[in-house]
Amino acid sequence: MSYDLGGFSVTASTSRVMLIIFAVYSVVIVGFGFYIKYQSKKGGKDGLASFLTGGGGLEPLRSP
Repeated sequence: MSYDLGGFSVTASTSRVMLIIFAVYSVVIVGFGFYIKYQSKKGGKDGLASFLTGGGGLEPLRSP
């Protein structure tokens, strides 16, 4: 069985492989998010604020 997607076709086995890859990718991304959340709680400092400000070491740009 193959699916016509308007210009190319995908077989059933290819469709299963694509679904498996998407599922694994989704699990990895969600797992990475939980890991970052855990690390930011464990660290004491606000991880997101520290990330967005470069650890507080960024200074404003000055024109010459």
